[in-house]
Amino acid sequence: MISKRRLTALLAAICCAATPLTAFAGVDYDPNDGVIEGATVPSSSELRTEMNEARKKGSKAAMKEIGSRDYSTYVAQTDNITVTVDENDMWKTNMEVFGIQYEYSDEYSRYFSNDQLNPEYVEFTERTGAIPVLRLGGGSVMTVNFINHVGPFKDRKPTPMEKVPGCPNWTFGGAGAYRMGVPECLKVLYQNNPNGKLMPCINIFSMTPEDITHFAQYLYDDKDESEWGALRAADGIENPVDVWYWELANEVDGWGKAREEWRINGYVKYARAAAEAIRSVNPDAKIMANGPTAPWGDFWGIEEYTPASWTSWHMGILPQLVDIIDGVAMHPYYDGYSPEFGGMYFADKVKGDVDKMVEEQDIRDKDGNLKDIEIIATEHNRFVGLDGINNDYNSAMSVAQFWNLVFQRPWFTGATLHNLDGTWCAFWMTGYGGFIMTPTAKLQKLYVENIGDRICKSSWLMYNEDGTVYDPMEDPYFIKDDFSVVVSASGEHELKVFLNSKQPYRNINVTFDFLQHDYTLVDETIFSAPNSATYPFDRETEDLVTVTKNELNIPNCTTYTTPTEGVTVLTFRTTDRLLQLGEDPAAAGDAQVGDAPEAEEAAFADIENSYAKNEITALAASGIISGRNETEFVPGENISRGELAAMLVSVLKLKTYNGSMWSDVPADAWYAGYANALYIAQVMQGDTFRAADGLSIKELMTIVGEICMKNDDTQDSGDITGNNAYLDAPSAYAVNKGLFSKLLSQGEIDTSRAAKREDAAAVMYKLSKMVK
Repeated sequence: MISKRRLTALLAAICCAATPLTAFAGVDYDPNDGVIEGATVPSSSELRTEMNEARKKGSKAAMKEIGSRDYSTYVAQTDNITVTVDENDMWKTNMEVFGIQYEYSDEYSRYFSNDQLNPEYVEFTERTGAIPVLRLGGGSVMTVNFINHVGPFKDRKPTPMEKVPGCPNWTFGGAGAYRMGVPECLKVLYQNNPNGKLMPCINIFSMTPEDITHFAQYLYDDKDESEWGALRAADGIENPVDVWYWELANEVDGWGKAREEWRINGYVKYARAAAEAIRSVNPDAKIMANGPTAPWGDFWGIEEYTPASWTSWHMGILPQLVDIIDGVAMHPYYDGYSPEFGGMYFADKVKGDVDKMVEEQDIRDKDGNLKDIEIIATEHNRFVGLDGINNDYNSAMSVAQFWNLVFQRPWFTGATLHNLDGTWCAFWMTGYGGFIMTPTAKLQKLYVENIGDRICKSSWLMYNEDGTVYDPMEDPYFIKDDFSVVVSASGEHELKVFLNSKQPYRNINVTFDFLQHDYTLVDETIFSAPNSATYPFDRETEDLVTVTKNELNIPNCTTYTTPTEGVTVLTFRTTDRLLQLGEDPAAAGDAQVGDAPEAEEAAFADIENSYAKNEITALAASGIISGRNETEFVPGENISRGELAAMLVSVLKLKTYNGSMWSDVPADAWYAGYANALYIAQVMQGDTFRAADGLSIKELMTIVGEICMKNDDTQDSGDITGNNAYLDAPSAYAVNKGLFSKLLSQGEIDTSRAAKREDAAAVMYKLSKMVK
């Protein structure tokens, strides 16, 4: 579709409704550089350092005082960003992105009292968002054999410590018999979400193929199907478990200083045996390779980690496993060593490498298509090593940044936050006041409750101090990763726009470039806290982080100013029908830009029987077109080039010019200003304008198509039936984009016939919905 930004080169004289791009001027500011000059507020890093010292001392009073200081309204700078949204380019929302890791450990025994779920936990789950996926993972799973952790506790066995054959530097196992075994983990999940999925990360070195087969039967079999299915039912899990993915081991790429040859080939050997065992029970089970995990490696130039780096690992194992796997795991801890944008750059690289391997080996799925290997972040969160704090408000902003960037990639199908509980990377934690919602927990609930069923492609441009623009998504080493966007659609008329601003003390003026529709900004939901270091640790301080919804109802909204720091969810609605998943934009022309709503009263007395009655009425109400007089539009009369010029200038919002730039246009002619505007914008060129001449449907198609094709690489020529069956590229582009769908709905188009005033009105209405 077309936008002001895409038309800049063509429509040089366009009058933008929003602030001109050249007026934007960003101010560089790093909150970690220290106190802002002339200000009385501390930097983000100073606040975090102060909070961390209070936390180490266990001073609840000091922690509460620091977290309660309200700097949320202080503004040191204002930046400007343009966000472009393409409502027709979309993909399914992968809710599995909001998964959580359960660090497999007996520490979670506090979730149970007398073998029953803790009443505090039960009450807590009524306030939280639903967990779509629970990963049984972490380094702890490499010490256990899951088959020893099912059944009654008295029958559970410790996992003996064993050296991995062929690799004397690797030893796995050694854990005792956990009271918090697999069935207890499932009960924790199902209390939160009865439809939750499990993602077991299995120790393929301590679990034999027979163990893995039995564990798969424990999870998959009906209670009457096998002794393992019956054992699961006896453990209190009546129905088979929905396993989303099987992950083969945890962070093996960085373990020990094993010989490189065995480290790669040994993993492949054990992984293939495990996959075969799992699929002997469920042929459709999804398998994930333990891919690039840690946030360090040769990508960041740390040479001492090169033998265990991301690149050498995944390029070693994946060519040997692409035929049996469905996904690749990575663990992108971010901020500090691994900024979110840098981590996403490496995810893009891994995906490109995997796709290339699939193509080279011609690996096909069951439908005969090249296999699509997915990327899953089976651990992620803000890197706690920065200052020892990972549950404050600023950390939640980093998580939001990660989610927004992940949703920009349809092949990044899942992520599990590290961790369900604990001080390392908590989703929720047991603190001074029992179970509480951390900022990240509240953030997850906000996303889950608002995100739609599909993600719409979006991009954003930021502005330098000199007015020039830059695209953060195009720079793999981009460090100024302090703003991000994700846009989702729900139903037929609604968009949800998630704006994340990580940087405190800053407002952002956002200009929206919606490519297809006009929207009313219905409401805003603001996720905020007193300051970036706000650190909830009990029920009282939990309430310092707030979620506030405000009704707005601003029609034709294209601009918005964000709060100083935090996530804002904006609800936009349109009266047009939005394209749905699975619909073809070219075939669903009316769905792209929408027909005019049925008018209660026609604008002119002579259009009642016109097929474009509603479009004529809507354009007249907007002042875009006028009739031959107050009561007559004359819809069936041929349109002249002068009349078409007036319509185009109104639709494109071009500035008119006095004088004459055409040899046959008198300076005082009523159409002179319109003809001059089209000349300046290079919509129409030449020596003569021929204002009184008519034009054919084919000529109308070419003019409109050339306007839309300018600076657009997606144009596509095509065929339609009629006296002029073959269309040139501009004409076919206009037809394929739905601009002539109203005419097509009347039957076969004769492209050689003269264009009538009603034809032009129908096309201008469509074009007006595309140009913002």
